[in-house]
Amino acid sequence: MLHKKAPWILKKKFEFDEVTVAPPPKEYVSGEKFAYLGRHYRLKVHKNETLNKPTLYFKQGRFIANIPANMTDEEKVNKLCDLFKEWYINQGKRKVEERLRVYFPKMELEPTKIAFKEQQKRWGTCTKEGAIYLNWRILMAPMSVVDYVLVHELAHIKYPDHSADYWRFVRSILPDYEHRKEWLRINGQVLTLN
Repeated sequence: MLHKKAPWILKKKFEFDEVTVAPPPKEYVSGEKFAYLGRHYRLKVHKNETLNKPTLYFKQGRFIANIPANMTDEEKVNKLCDLFKEWYINQGKRKVEERLRVYFPKMELEPTKIAFKEQQKRWGTCTKEGAIYLNWRILMAPMSVVDYVLVHELAHIKYPDHSADYWRFVRSILPDYEHRKEWLRINGQVLTLN
C-alpha cells in the first residue's frame, strides 16, 4: 500500500516543503519591516513623554509610530498591532475600490457589499447575497495576488462553486491565476502582524 501511495506522499511532501515558514513574531521596533502590496517598508518608533496614546501613519515610504514613553513592550506590541490592522483596512478600502473599477466592466459583476474582516483560514468569502469579505492581511501581498483574490470572490457571484465553468471564467479574466494562487499558497504564512 505504501508503494502504491508513494507518488501522492512525495507530491504532498514537496508541496509542504515549498511553503514559506512563518516569520518570527513582530517586535514593533525601529527598523523592522512591514509589507504593503508586496513591498516592505521600515517602521520608525518615537517615544514621547507627553503622548497619551500611540499613533501610526505612513509618510515618505516609511511607517512612523509615536508611543507614550511609559508604555511597556507588551502594550506597545498590542497597540501598534491594532493600529497597523486599522491602517491596512483603511488603505485597503481605497485600493480595493480602485481595483474593483477595473474588474466590474470585465466581469459584469458587482458585489452587494465589500468589507474587510478577520479571517483565520480564508483570504476571502462571497455570500449567497453577493457580499464579499476580504481578509485584511491580503493587503500585505503583491497587487497581482490581491487582484486574484478579488476576481476569485467576484466570480463566486456568478458561480457559487469551484466548478470547471467557474475556473474557466476566472482564467478568462486572469489567464495566469494559477501562478497567483500558488504564490498565496507558498507565501501566505508570512502575511501576518504577529
